[in-house]
Amino acid sequence: EPSTIYAYYVKQNCGAFGSSEWAGPFNFISACSSSVGDEIENAIRVDAFPFVSSGSTVECYSNTFGHPSSDAFYEFSTDDCMTSVTISSCSELTDFDTVIRLLDSLGNEVDFNDDAVEADCSEQLDAFNRLSVLYARVNPNTKYFVMIEGFGPNEGIFEIAIEEGTLPAFEIESSAQAASCYGETDGQIDLEIIGIFSLISLPYGI
Repeated sequence: EPSTIYAYYVKQNCGAFGSSEWAGPFNFISACSSSVGDEIENAIRVDAFPFVSSGSTVECYSNTFGHPSSDAFYEFSTDDCMTSVTISSCSELTDFDTVIRLLDSLGNEVDFNDDAVEADCSEQLDAFNRLSVLYARVNPNTKYFVMIEGFGPNEGIFEIAIEEGTLPAFEIESSAQAASCYGETDGQIDLEIIGIFSLISLPYGI
């Protein structure tokens, strides 16, 4: 497959003494093919979840926007029940400081993650070059794009995983202001529904 990371093992032929132990794995990436995923218009299609893909921003991609580094694009659509997504570059194959962006169908940024916390990704490169894990809410029956790039000018080999998330469809936060007097209706309850919905204000009075 083009633009794909492969691993191989080697051992030495020692003639009459047999052969050495296997050494490896050693990784290489196959040649690019028509730069699929280089731009949002030809994003790599995600047909099923969980989805895993690999590539190299050094070899196969150019810079579109965001940081001054090459980026790769993926496209997926949610079904009737999908309300969140998890997108991760946390892998032993990823060898550079990544940024993950979730974009809507028009290419506008919905959410992003630069540096994943240690609890979400234990395979960090070092304290200054960190991999990414994005947890984001999404709407059912909607098309989205995913962009992976390097922080600053960083480029390299990456592995990206996209799967249905575990976030609830929404969370509710509330606050209340008491009415000025018994029987009055100038009190208010504010419900902030975080997710698919927006702020709702409900008057009350006793």
